[in-house]
Amino acid sequence: MSHTDLEDLEASIKQLPGVLGCVILRTSDGTPSEIQAFTQVGTDRDAVQSQILNEIAHRDLGGPVSQVFVFELEAESYFGDLESLERAAEVAEQDARSHGPLTPSPAATTPAPASTPAPAAPGRSRPALRRVALTSSSWQSQAVVALGSSESEVVGTSSSEKTPHGLKVLAEATLGAVRTLVPEVHFKLKTAALVSLGEQEAVLVVVQEEQKFDVLGGALTRGGPVTETCVRATLDAVNRRLGGVVPS
Repeated sequence: MSHTDLEDLEASIKQLPGVLGCVILRTSDGTPSEIQAFTQVGTDRDAVQSQILNEIAHRDLGGPVSQVFVFELEAESYFGDLESLERAAEVAEQDARSHGPLTPSPAATTPAPASTPAPAAPGRSRPALRRVALTSSSWQSQAVVALGSSESEVVGTSSSEKTPHGLKVLAEATLGAVRTLVPEVHFKLKTAALVSLGEQEAVLVVVQEEQKFDVLGGALTRGGPVTETCVRATLDAVNRRLGGVVPS
């Protein structure tokens, strides 16, 4: 598929209702492998994902697209105008191109070394982040976080009183999905916060494990959606139990 064709597909996806930005990531041979789309708060993410899949179905991409991610930009919370939302989408696109696919290619996956401390249970690998959704009413927020793969997906949900950025409900939903993956371990959310670190922002999450000790997880926003950053920070806190490094 030519570069012009990919630009046309990206442009078509950006025309979908609620979509602010889109990035199509490719393998080393130029074949599209992953699509990341960025939407406004409150957009029906499942509907957007279905529309993207419909756009793909009408094109010959030269191979299957392994993942389609739809992320919600919460830029309204701290900017409040369309121009700023568009700038936030541009930053999210740059970050996606800079860091590459959220899911590594099979060839890039290597077994954990024998010296790795606290190994996960046999056959367990880190979950891929598939979907993050945050919706809010005037007083309550609801979050849905999906981890895993298209063949084996686990979903965590949570709702609570509305708070800035929805960090608590996002972290709780993430832990809900994690509990399905590691039911033998008890996790409890202690706190989640958006902090400034020099010229950067990060989300820090503290999780209590086995009602005994607290573990800290963190992730830089890098100008991207706070929703995704909160999920990554929560996964970072429980990473030792999941068998690998969380998506960055």
